[in-house]
Formats: sequence, C-alpha cells, structure tokens
Amino acid sequence: MQKQLVPAAPHSLGSISPAWPLRLVKRLATQAAAAAAIFLDAYAAAAQFDELSRLSDAELARRGLSRADIHRLVSATATEHAHDHRRRWAQD
Repeated sequence: MQKQLVPAAPHSLGSISPAWPLRLVKRLATQAAAAAAIFLDAYAAAAQFDELSRLSDAELARRGLSRADIHRLVSATATEHAHDHRRRWAQD
C-alpha cells in the first residue's frame, strides 16, 4: 500500500497575534526616529564644522583650539552622540 502525501495545512489566522500590526508600527516608528536623530546629528556636526572653520586662527586659539583640532572635535562629538543614540535604542 502506498502512502499518500498530504500537504501541510497552512497556518491558521488564529495563531497570529492580533497585536502584530501595533508592534510593526512601533518598530517602524522607532526606526524612523533613529534615522531622524542620526540625520539631525550629522546636520548639527556639519553646521558646527562650518562655524568653526570660518573662525580665524586667533579666534580658534582664544577658544583653545587649532585649525587641526576642528575635524577631531566635530568627529568626536558626532561619534559620542551616535553611541548615545545606540545605547538608548538598545534599551527600547
């Protein structure tokens, strides 16, 4: 006697949680907020770099900076903000 292969029954809709759309929307909103925060941080870093790069060497020296410090300062600030955002998102 031959065995008949019966296709597996598809998942019933009863096994899907009714809360999944809410979880999906929450996850998408969290990711959109993360992307917006990264964009705003990058924009702020670019604005900070532009502002500092326009200063004279004498004005930079009064602030305790040199022209070579501008890139490192802006990069360090942006990196610190990115790490803060990652830590905050990891908690959610």
